[in-house]
Amino acid sequence: MNKLPASIPLSAEVVIIGAGIAGCALAARLARAGMDVILFERDKFPRDKLCGEFLSGEFQGLLEELGCLDEILAHNPAPMERLRLTTMGGTHVELPLGAPGLGLSRSLLDTQLADYAQRCGARVIFEAQVTGMYQEPWGRTIVQVCREGVEPTLEVQAGLVVGAYGRRTSLDRILGRPSFDKRSPWLAFKRHHVAHFSPERSHLLEELRGVVELHSFKGGYCGVSLVESDVVNVCLLLHKDCLASLPTVSWDSIKHYIGTSNTELRRRLGSLEASRPMLSVAQISLAQKERHQSNVLFVGDAATMIAPLAGDGQAMALHSALMLAELIVGARFAVPSAAWDRQWERRFRTRLAVARGLHETLVRGWATALAVPTVKRFPWLGRMLIRLTRGKAKPRSTRAKVLEVASPGAAITT
Repeated sequence: MNKLPASIPLSAEVVIIGAGIAGCALAARLARAGMDVILFERDKFPRDKLCGEFLSGEFQGLLEELGCLDEILAHNPAPMERLRLTTMGGTHVELPLGAPGLGLSRSLLDTQLADYAQRCGARVIFEAQVTGMYQEPWGRTIVQVCREGVEPTLEVQAGLVVGAYGRRTSLDRILGRPSFDKRSPWLAFKRHHVAHFSPERSHLLEELRGVVELHSFKGGYCGVSLVESDVVNVCLLLHKDCLASLPTVSWDSIKHYIGTSNTELRRRLGSLEASRPMLSVAQISLAQKERHQSNVLFVGDAATMIAPLAGDGQAMALHSALMLAELIVGARFAVPSAAWDRQWERRFRTRLAVARGLHETLVRGWATALAVPTVKRFPWLGRMLIRLTRGKAKPRSTRAKVLEVASPGAAITT
């Protein structure tokens, strides 16, 4: 019978739940600052995850700040320099991304970041499900952790708990988050593909090099882009009402449906052959969430999810982790909830609002049909919208604060 490692201490300064981008980055940063950190992840790595798998220029700058850019680049992510947008009516427009992006699978990225967090000194425990928590009278939080079919539940005493577990889990209900009860009509699907290498179709793979595509269709939109090893990621957002017209909720049915209203998307999907199982997630909500609840701070998608089409959700998750790390190290056991709210609003409010507006435009066919020709006529407008959905990482020479490798108890260098 599998057991949780006996070496897990029964207490830690910080317990982080979820080993995605935000969780791993936060764990690495806090551990390098000398803090005692445990990171619990319910899955076994490597594991795939539903994601557009686009890393913006900002993300690369943040990886450099975190200290692991070179090892991520060593896996040869696919470079991207342009955005290609197509509408149901056949109109299309291409725009420069500004700072070039990269395509890298979440399976590879998350595994590398988790490994980096461990090398920084964080204790990362996989296949460990956080099932609940409660507050002790003297202020510390007890986090309950178990593995399926294994007894008893382990209880870990934490000075601070951070939720970095993504969009929506049962832990939100346990914590009593009001946002958990908000329903959303949006579903997301993802599948990896390889290109057909027949003579008449081989050129279609070349069309994707250097480009991230965004295709509008009736009831949603679909992103298509390369990741490492010439794998093509197809990721889409679909309104639940569209499922009523499908004979089955299968990839073939979804592919046929989304291709009927966008001929360019149908052509693109026809040149691809699925290579991995389909992933799906329901209740994709872009609504505001609580950034703290029941003495737990939230980071990344657990705090608020950016609209997928904006292409900067992963950068925002990483950026939020680095911001929260500075607050935590400065406060130690005090939960900096008010300061966290202020930081979040200052950094992300405009970006989230613009992304939600673009989402509302793209899911309405008539609005997209008007917007794309406008952007085609006035390219500066498209470039401005791209800038507004991006953050900007500070270059090395002008960073306000840098967390350096330190012995336990050491302060941040400034």
